[in-house]
Amino acid sequence: MYADTEENAIISHGKLCQLLIATNNQECHKYLDDWWKRRALWCNCFRQMPALRGHNTNNYAEATIRIFKDIGVNRVKQYNAISLMHAIMTTMESFYHSRLLEFAHNRNRLNVFKLRSIMEQISYVSKDAIIEGNCKGVFQVPSEHSENFYEVNAELGICQCRVGRNGSFCKHLCAVAYHFNVQVPNAPKTSDDDRYLAAKVAHGEDCPSKNFYSSFRNDIPIAGGERAIVHVSVNNNPNEMDLDRQVECYAGNSTKESDKESCLRGIQETTALLQNTVTNLKDADWIEMGRSLNIFKQRLQNCSNASQLTTFFSTVGGGIPRLKRAGTMIGVQPTSKARRAANRSRGNRTLSYGRNAKAIQLLTRAKKQKASHNIAKNVRSNVNNYRKH
Repeated sequence: MYADTEENAIISHGKLCQLLIATNNQECHKYLDDWWKRRALWCNCFRQMPALRGHNTNNYAEATIRIFKDIGVNRVKQYNAISLMHAIMTTMESFYHSRLLEFAHNRNRLNVFKLRSIMEQISYVSKDAIIEGNCKGVFQVPSEHSENFYEVNAELGICQCRVGRNGSFCKHLCAVAYHFNVQVPNAPKTSDDDRYLAAKVAHGEDCPSKNFYSSFRNDIPIAGGERAIVHVSVNNNPNEMDLDRQVECYAGNSTKESDKESCLRGIQETTALLQNTVTNLKDADWIEMGRSLNIFKQRLQNCSNASQLTTFFSTVGGGIPRLKRAGTMIGVQPTSKARRAANRSRGNRTLSYGRNAKAIQLLTRAKKQKASHNIAKNVRSNVNNYRKH
């Protein structure tokens, strides 16, 4: 069943038949012959089809039916076509919309971990060791444990090795995509273009710009995508920041300038505002302000990438209130307002402890719970299930 080649499968089948004949087990021999006639349905070496992409069974069909039963109709029988179409157009639409956005917002990291684990296996091969073939997209990649070479077709996404023979993404395909920057169709989707395409399908015309889904990391291009998983430090100077990946418009101005020019212009305006504010200060403690300025400078120097610098800009002055108030605001406990009388909102007399009697009655009044129509929840809670009419 798990033989690598057809020759090995035939040899193993012959040995098993000889063993059954020697033991005079005719029924088992007949049973094995019946299954051997249908070996293309269960033996891996006879099912080498790139379209399977490593799936030897109908996993996609079974998974789709399971999702529709569990999430679409919640394991509840639908008695007419209208209710069935309603479940498809509402529940399933919302489910697939959330799954697409989960991938677009980089919340699902399964492809990232898969590509990272495969890239750790290609350290043994260099670009010079890979031989380009005469045909387009065909390469010869050396084996890790022997002197043999595997033929890789990057356009079809197949390889002669055991893993890539049925269309799975193997380390030999990864090596070709990494060293030659070739797009492989069955490579894990991790680039910004893939996330933007998923968001485009989910949002439609209301999809944000492509810059919204760009990564904050400096990555190595692989498999034809703009970015990969391996993170490298391109800029080692902390004083030179990469501002190319800032927000699309600074301070909400919709201009035709590039993102970098808009951000640099905003930094110049902020610097001028800071200098003007310090100049107009009166009766300031300049010694303490100098110490604070040194701390500000040290924290700014510690920012080594665009993501840290963006966080630094967003959190500076977080302890200062945004609104200027004439008086002092003193925070109160959540129950303090409940203890105040209805006809008295201000004053300096001591208020009685505890909540207002009327407020206690409102809080403790029992509310009638609606009947749940979720059959899975009702089964777990061991309560009656109510059907919708």
